[in-house]
Amino acid sequence: EAQFDPNQAGGTSFVRKTTKYWVRMQDLTRVKCMILKQLPVYKFDTSGDVDSDRITSIYFDNDALDLYTGRLHKTVGAIAVRMRWYGDDPEPKSEVFVER
Repeated sequence: EAQFDPNQAGGTSFVRKTTKYWVRMQDLTRVKCMILKQLPVYKFDTSGDVDSDRITSIYFDNDALDLYTGRLHKTVGAIAVRMRWYGDDPEPKSEVFVER
């Protein structure tokens, strides 16, 4: 497991463990309150008065969910293809990252 590095100075190679959940927008405040009781929130952008940063990821797959299944079962060479942006919904000139 990687140790938390608030300055992100620990290099680019580490072991990561993630658990992801889909949260409906109407449940977002309730879920955030439950999480805040247990964990600190890491903010990328400290300017402004919001309590957290919004990160949106869209994952692409085929109808058979081959990419998802490969990642779920930790198949060697499994990949994920996603688009990700930070903050509110992107504007025409916003940075949107396509990741594999």
